Amino acid sequence: MRALLILFPLMLLTACANTTKEYVQLPAVPIPAELLADCEIPPVPESVTYGDVLEMNEKLMTSIENCNRDKRAIKEIESLR
Repeated sequence: MRALLILFPLMLLTACANTTKEYVQLPAVPIPAELLADCEIPPVPESVTYGDVLEMNEKLMTSIENCNRDKRAIKEIESLR
C-alpha cells in the first residue's frame, strides 16, 4: 500500500517533465488615431487685454493637459507590447 502512495505522485511529476514552452507572436496593438492627432493651439488675438490673457492661459493649460493625457495613453499602450 505504501509503495502505491509513493508511486502515484512520482508518476504525476514525471508526466509533466517533457512539456515544452511555445511562444506565440501576437499582433501589435495599433495606437488610436485620436491619440496621434496634433495638439490644438488656441489662436492668439491681435489686441490682448489682461482678461484675454487669462482666458488664453486657461485654454493653453487645457490643451497641454489633453496632450499629456494622450502621451500617457500611448506610453501605456507601448508598455503592454
